[in-house]
Amino acid sequence: MYRKCFETKYPITGSLSGEVHGSGTRADPVIDADLVLAEIQVKGLHFDRLSGQLHWAGDSVQLTGAELRQGAGRITGDLTLPSPRGNRGIQFSRSGDRTGRH
Repeated sequence: MYRKCFETKYPITGSLSGEVHGSGTRADPVIDADLVLAEIQVKGLHFDRLSGQLHWAGDSVQLTGAELRQGAGRITGDLTLPSPRGNRGIQFSRSGDRTGRH
């Protein structure tokens, strides 16, 4: 299903916290989570925090209410990862001063 995504090595570090709830069956699991990833380092970039609500059911993975922060900057939105059927989507907005000045 998302095999390519998980087999790829993403050089990322940070502190992950949150709450995860699982339901469904072994053949058709459902995972819902409120997640926070803090002090993120990825490919030489630093972000203060990424948070959002994850919903994974079948071949559908959605991140809603996502918020990525770096200094005074903020990107918010929703993301649906591509499924084997080709469904995907992204919607986001940006706020904050690009220069980092308040």
